[in-house]
Amino acid sequence: MIDPRYIDANGKQVVVKLMDDSWTFNMCVSADPFKPRHGVVWAHHDHCSRLPVPGDELPDFMKQTRNKYGNCAAIVWHKDTVLGHIVFLPKAIARQCKSTGWEYYGEAAKDDKTLIVVNLAMCSISGHEFRRKGLGKALVQVMCDWAKESGWEIIEVYDTAGGLFPVDWLDHCIPPRPFWESRGFSVFAKRGDGKFSDAVLNNLMNDNPRNSAEEQALKTRIIKGIMDGSIDQELYAYQYDLRLEP
Repeated sequence: MIDPRYIDANGKQVVVKLMDDSWTFNMCVSADPFKPRHGVVWAHHDHCSRLPVPGDELPDFMKQTRNKYGNCAAIVWHKDTVLGHIVFLPKAIARQCKSTGWEYYGEAAKDDKTLIVVNLAMCSISGHEFRRKGLGKALVQVMCDWAKESGWEIIEVYDTAGGLFPVDWLDHCIPPRPFWESRGFSVFAKRGDGKFSDAVLNNLMNDNPRNSAEEQALKTRIIKGIMDGSIDQELYAYQYDLRLEP
């Protein structure tokens, strides 16, 4: 039995707990504020960007996975608002669903006792005020405690960014490499060609969900560093896969 974590965030009590009947994960956290609804909330063609299960099948998929394996998600709550979540699947199930990075999972014979972190996300808007309060760390700890108690021996996460840009930390569906390394994960593979296209850089500059002049100025400085070669390409030009044995 994994107990919930209670965190004081600027005087507001936040609870991090395994997914239960109070809400079955059925839609990515992306609204302000995110007041969860039960049942089917997405159309068939909708899906989480890292878990391509058809939207109208997702609630049943999550329930069936939880019932078979014991759980597959933990949720961050403030009262009746969901601030963030982590979804973790047995490697065989993640492979079957073609979750992000599935092409790099290696031999299926080694899937036993391995969990895949599909996503870990805080809402870009409604969860923003709760950032840097240890909620992501608590989500990982709840997952790791559950994995150890349930007999899982390895946890892997695929396709993480280097952590250079604000978007890597604030708007991605998975935190970047430094987040996982600070929680005991180690890089075992990386991919990329050491290049950053103009299209990607333009997309980064045009992405500004918080209308933050400070973030835009930081991105401008980072891009200048990339262009003049003063920033190590390890920080921006690769995707990383990491592993932990809890």
